[in-house]
Amino acid sequence: MKTRELEKFLADAGLYESHEESIVREEVLGRLDQLVKIWVKSISRAKGLNEQLVHEANAKIFTFGSYRLGVHGPGADIDTLCVGPRHAERDDDFFGELQRMLSEIPEKATDELSVPSSTGIGSISGVQRKPVIRLNLTSMAKATGTSN
Repeated sequence: MKTRELEKFLADAGLYESHEESIVREEVLGRLDQLVKIWVKSISRAKGLNEQLVHEANAKIFTFGSYRLGVHGPGADIDTLCVGPRHAERDDDFFGELQRMLSEIPEKATDELSVPSSTGIGSISGVQRKPVIRLNLTSMAKATGTSN
């Protein structure tokens, strides 16, 4: 009984995202996943890998933080990790080709593309550095035919 009262209070206070916003988030994540897969095929081909290796090359995005835990509110960001193949290089590929592809998303979806020198690259367990691109993909939903 108390749980329902708390949920009603949170809903009345506007602390749950709407069903429509939830759908937009899923569409944006799906589009981002497609984009990184295209990116990996593109850089693999550019590096001269044979077509079988290009076909097998893959990248995947993973969510983490409040979104992954399901405790995010309306308008909250989505922390996303992109994992790609070993031959994807930080400077030329991640901050080069992928950043270029993100910047070409219709309707200026990437309002906030960070450049490599201002990304706050830091160390994480077992990895030398983690490249970070901060971007706003709000308009990406419009490119998929959804509006919020």
